[in-house]
Amino acid sequence: MDTTVKTHDMTNSDTGAGPAVEGLQPFLHDACVTLYAPSFAISHADGQIDGAADGFYHGDSRALARLTVAADGVAIAPVRGAFEGADRATFRSVLRGLGEETPDPAVTLHRRRHVTPGHLEETLEVANAGRQHVHVRLIVTAGTDLAPIERVKSGHAASPVIANVTEGGLGWSRDTFAVRLTGYPRPAAVDPAAGTLAYDVELAPGSAWTAELHCDAAHEGRRPVPRAPRPTAALADTGPAPAPTGASTTG
Repeated sequence: MDTTVKTHDMTNSDTGAGPAVEGLQPFLHDACVTLYAPSFAISHADGQIDGAADGFYHGDSRALARLTVAADGVAIAPVRGAFEGADRATFRSVLRGLGEETPDPAVTLHRRRHVTPGHLEETLEVANAGRQHVHVRLIVTAGTDLAPIERVKSGHAASPVIANVTEGGLGWSRDTFAVRLTGYPRPAAVDPAAGTLAYDVELAPGSAWTAELHCDAAHEGRRPVPRAPRPTAALADTGPAPAPTGASTTG
């Protein structure tokens, strides 16, 4: 059976804290923060890392300023987010209209994040609970300015760093700071100019597809930062849990 995609509004609602203001420290009151010192990640409540203070940081430098997941021609609607400890978070979304025969969702995206010192791991799982075979191109977009955290806090934008193609992904470097993003399995296409990794996903009814993204960041020649004890789940209460689009949080 062929894939069907219902018509829909492709405009996704803003799940961030509002537009950044040049020269002012970005707000973090409704951000999702996962940490394992000396590394941490800041994202929107839907898991997207994109804009303002968002990013994956290591040793007071921003390793990634953007890490977003999109489906070509299909709107992704966030439905749930939750912490699983201070260093882990999960995000669920629906690929609206894809393989749907009724108002019930058929295809979902489950995004799982795990932060360890110098390393960000994201697992992407696309599951088809519908009765149709489906095909979709999943596009991961990444970018960075490799900015020091002081510049990010100041609210002043830094110039993006041009990516280069690495084995199975993208890499960036400036001075002694180097970052590498690798996809497993190998992406179907890598575009360093756009900063994208593309996967062609085909799913039979009742099946699922999984990929992993690994980001490694390191300062060459810097004395290793002592490994902090693993955060406990209780530390996750220091900030608001990820929330679905449109949900309100209090700071």
